[in-house]
Amino acid sequence: LFQLDIPNGEKYFYLYLEQVIVREDELHIAASVSSHFDDEEMHVYSIDLAKQTVTHDTLISDQDSYLQTYVDDDQPTFLVFEKNLYQEVEESHSEFVDKQLMYMDLATKEVVNLDLPFELDEDKIVHLENDTLYLLSLAEKQLMIEGFNLVTEEVLEKTIDMPLLSNVTINNYVMALSGQKVYLTRSNPNENRGAPITVIDFLTENMLFEGTIEPKQEIGNHYKLTFYNMNVRN
Repeated sequence: LFQLDIPNGEKYFYLYLEQVIVREDELHIAASVSSHFDDEEMHVYSIDLAKQTVTHDTLISDQDSYLQTYVDDDQPTFLVFEKNLYQEVEESHSEFVDKQLMYMDLATKEVVNLDLPFELDEDKIVHLENDTLYLLSLAEKQLMIEGFNLVTEEVLEKTIDMPLLSNVTINNYVMALSGQKVYLTRSNPNENRGAPITVIDFLTENMLFEGTIEPKQEIGNHYKLTFYNMNVRN
């Protein structure tokens, strides 16, 4: 157990941990920090565990915006950041303008802005597995998987026909990607029929499993079954 002050900590009054990553003999902490002027920044603090010192303070973003972070826990080589930019069009309403993606190489501490050969729509789900960044989208009975290898820059594009209802968007579903498999279920299933769950090998496009998630007991009229997230353990 040890305690460290963050660099220039006197400037900040609030810190929120986004990711905590242990890689070899280093600890990396991605944190949102706010100053007394309400300016929000995203930093990655790299800590030498043996010496118990902060070795790098990497500024990721100094804009007042929220970034999502992604890392492969089994192979923490890269830390990916996703920023969705919005423009206020009227009071209490804003419109999506742009999605930006960048990553930090945890070994070299280099930060790279990604210029991907794909459209970065608001509803695309971001996932990092090994060295590959995936974007998943769903519409009109088709699942689109776009991949970009951060090391080799190899591109993957897959469109898979799905036995889904028409006129649905990614927001109607909860998805997870693990080991070249996509796991998918409805976020708001029909209570009378349960939640359909599908597992697909996205390289071979083979359907590996189709089933239903059902509650063990009847759900009363005042309750609703809703899925917000899905995690896969191999």
